[in-house]
Amino acid sequence: VAPTTTTTVAPTTTTTVALTCAMGGACVVGDTGPGGGIVFYVADSTQSWGRYLEAACVGWSDGTCGGDDSTDPTAEWGCYEYEVSGAEGTAIGAGEQNTADIVDPSTGCPDYNAAGLANALVLGGQDDWFLPSKDELNEMHSQRTVIVGSVGTYWSSSQDDGMYAWSHLFAPAVETVDLHIKVNMFYVRPVRAF
Repeated sequence: VAPTTTTTVAPTTTTTVALTCAMGGACVVGDTGPGGGIVFYVADSTQSWGRYLEAACVGWSDGTCGGDDSTDPTAEWGCYEYEVSGAEGTAIGAGEQNTADIVDPSTGCPDYNAAGLANALVLGGQDDWFLPSKDELNEMHSQRTVIVGSVGTYWSSSQDDGMYAWSHLFAPAVETVDLHIKVNMFYVRPVRAF
């Protein structure tokens, strides 16, 4: 009879870790998103563009959160007297396509402008930032105390025509959505969808 051996195996322990918003879990307004920004919009269900929108964090302009650059940078909307084909979307989910149309060298105006500034951002390892549409910017305004930012007018990526684009004044107890001439220097705050 061959000798036998007995092996004792230690019990396996399983640890369950809840995923945070930044790690791919569920998000609520105010959470830190995967790009290091602040979640300001949560759709009822997953949409064609995603489910969540996060605004770049304070100090985003140097590619990091915080620091000394707590004021959002300003830029022209650009493309003055030129209507960018496709950049008229105003709905939630339209900002990414508007931005792509604006910075497209074949149809847009790829010079330095608000959309170009947002599109060039790499933050939190994410490079899919864009200038929010009119309705996305309105949602940002409704959550302005959560995302923080400069008091003043911000550009959306939604144009009206070759002369005007939509903007929103961010100020306490003020709800002002206006068309402004594209050469105005207004604040820029990139967002991303996920």
